[in-house]
Amino acid sequence: MTRRLPTVTDLVVAPAVTRRLENVTVRMPAVTTLRTAGAVTRPLENVTPPAKLVLSLFPGVDLFGEAFRLAGCSVVTGPEKLFGRDIRDFHGVPGRFDLVIGGPPCQDFSSSRRGPPSGLGVEMLRHFLRIVAECDPPAFVLENVPRVPDVRLDGYQVQRFDLWDAECGGRQLRCRHFQYGDRRGWICRPKRQPVTPRGTVRGAVTRQVAVAMASQPWQNGRSFRDHCRAQGLPGSFRAPGLRKRALWWAIGNAVPLGMGLVAAEAVLAAGPRDHAADCLCGCGRLVSPRAVTATAACRKRMERLRRGGAPGTPGRRPVVTWP
Repeated sequence: MTRRLPTVTDLVVAPAVTRRLENVTVRMPAVTTLRTAGAVTRPLENVTPPAKLVLSLFPGVDLFGEAFRLAGCSVVTGPEKLFGRDIRDFHGVPGRFDLVIGGPPCQDFSSSRRGPPSGLGVEMLRHFLRIVAECDPPAFVLENVPRVPDVRLDGYQVQRFDLWDAECGGRQLRCRHFQYGDRRGWICRPKRQPVTPRGTVRGAVTRQVAVAMASQPWQNGRSFRDHCRAQGLPGSFRAPGLRKRALWWAIGNAVPLGMGLVAAEAVLAAGPRDHAADCLCGCGRLVSPRAVTATAACRKRMERLRRGGAPGTPGRRPVVTWP
């Protein structure tokens, strides 16, 4: 005869069963358990709690959020226009998130834009800052194209640095700018791979590919499978609820997954500024003894700052604030 063993719920709530165990000492393991009515207890000895709770705004297909998930964070996504949700109607919850990340629409700041700016780019930057102010996290990260304005928010010191896909193990000649705001004044130090003047990683044999733009395959001669792979996704990637044209656009506008992971790891390892070792321009590179800048580009950037470069040039860009 087969006899059904009582589950954890049976032992807790069934009086007839608990009376049978009056004279029995049961030693329970010192682990967290999942208790589900009518189900077997599952031990969680190997589960590590997430390092940070992250709010991801303007997610799209959320490759930036996925990078933070791979780095050990728990990520909550905000509203996405592709699914009919408007960030204008979204409000942050104070004190809940350790970090707010996001990449507002970049079309107004893109070098490929042909018409006048619509004003949507600056508006979305301000909504990003509004939600950061409402959530009041210890830090935030904004990513966008190189021509995006600087952002400022009371109480945060903002570090701006760029990453190239080739520096992060990718194959695209693609650059993104990141702005890291921290209440403590800490900075990120991304672990870049050394690259050659041609933009390829030293010692690597990979061939550079064109940037995975949001344009359609018949406009740039690339298949959808190659489009996904250039961004660090499997060629069979799909997003339920999105047609292929919308998915192509969302993937092309995302942060390459490898680049996002380098940025995420740098953010999670952020620390106090070392004025003797950190580059003066804020790129996060370390300098050699008695030097103040790490590269020729860093020196040019600081020279433009000293000269008060024209608005829109590196070193002096338009500034977006909140409120």
